[in-house]
Amino acid sequence: MRRKLCSVAIILLCMVCGQWACSNDSSALSAEEKYAVDTIYNRKIISWRTELDSFCKHQSDTLFFMAVDSLKKERLAEIEMLLNEPTLPE
Repeated sequence: MRRKLCSVAIILLCMVCGQWACSNDSSALSAEEKYAVDTIYNRKIISWRTELDSFCKHQSDTLFFMAVDSLKKERLAEIEMLLNEPTLPE
C-alpha cells in the first residue's frame, strides 16, 4: 500500500515538473542544453526515488512493528484472562 502511494507521489511530482517545463518561451534549447537538462533531471529523480523509497520502507517497518506490538498486547491480555479464570469444581 505504501509502495503504491510512493509511486503515485513520484508520478504526480513528474507531472507537476512537466507542467513547469511547458511555457510560452520562444527560445528553443540547444542540443547541449537539452542534454544537460536531461542529465540533471535523471540524477535528481534517482536521488528522490532513493529518498522516497527509504522513507516508505521506514514507515512500513514502523507500522509493522506497531501492529505486531498491538497484537502481542491483545494476545497477552487474552492469556492473562484465561489464566486468571476461576476453575469450577468438578
